[in-house]
Amino acid sequence: MTAPNRFFDLLAVLGRHRVEFVLIGGFALAFHAVVRATNGIDIVPEPSVENLTRLWEALAELEAQPGDLGDIRPEELPLPWTRGSLIESGSNRILGTRLGRIDVMQ
Repeated sequence: MTAPNRFFDLLAVLGRHRVEFVLIGGFALAFHAVVRATNGIDIVPEPSVENLTRLWEALAELEAQPGDLGDIRPEELPLPWTRGSLIESGSNRILGTRLGRIDVMQ
């Protein structure tokens, strides 16, 4: 389901939901004039329950689903893709959205 990455549109959705995060990876490097190929944005969210709840709501608006899993089907993941698993597990997620890929690194 991953669409071509619309970086600023993805950031706008996170901003509307008041998600607190740090941008890392290739897009962050671009702001420092370092060119590096990337398939999506990489973020590290502030880990409070309140912030991760806002992140879940933003991801729901973006129609986020586990993506780029190779031969693994989403139902075979060790953790289900649920609000609770995002908030409680602290796991990393590679997600396809209607605006492009976002990797959530916890």
